[in-house]
Amino acid sequence: MPYMIVKGHVKGVSNYFRKELTHFDTYNIKLANKLGLHIILDDDINTLYYSEDKLIEATEIFGWYIDYMYKLKQEHKDSKIIKAFLSHLHGALTQKNKFIYHSKNNEYELIINNEHKVKSIFPKGDDSLSFKCDNIEKPFVTPFGRILPFLMSKQRFWMYSNVIYHYGDKITKMMCDGFYINERIEKFDNNQVKLGSMNLDSKKSKK
Repeated sequence: MPYMIVKGHVKGVSNYFRKELTHFDTYNIKLANKLGLHIILDDDINTLYYSEDKLIEATEIFGWYIDYMYKLKQEHKDSKIIKAFLSHLHGALTQKNKFIYHSKNNEYELIINNEHKVKSIFPKGDDSLSFKCDNIEKPFVTPFGRILPFLMSKQRFWMYSNVIYHYGDKITKMMCDGFYINERIEKFDNNQVKLGSMNLDSKKSKK
């Protein structure tokens, strides 16, 4: 399936799919198909298509960094700093360009323009307001921000295909990068730190 983002709505219900979505990328569509859901397209102009000649493998950009950090993680398994660097990589690269503007004496017209989108307003003191804004012209801090939809949806698709599909009735809570399960699964019960592998992080005894 080509890489794309389409505008539409989902027909059908599943606990493993976000019904509130209005834009769906390639992995959302794949997951919907696995769950027996249908994506109904809205409007005439509804597709953003990424041609193959414009694509690049993530390993070409981030491969050296990930290999280096995982090697350090294997050598220093208890290091919280290394884990933090790995955990925050995608967050730093896809950070949204937000800011808070503080105005005084009714100087609100300084930020109400086509470059900013006001998300919320709250008082600050007796004579000023604070505006929480998004930058419309440059919505992300880095050029990598636009990989965010694909990054998150691919992770959800992987979690469903490799975890929920096989162990859904035993899972009590799901996150994007992990899950709680009420039964010991031997294939996860190891201390190996491998790139892309699932490992038992901690155990909790029943009370």
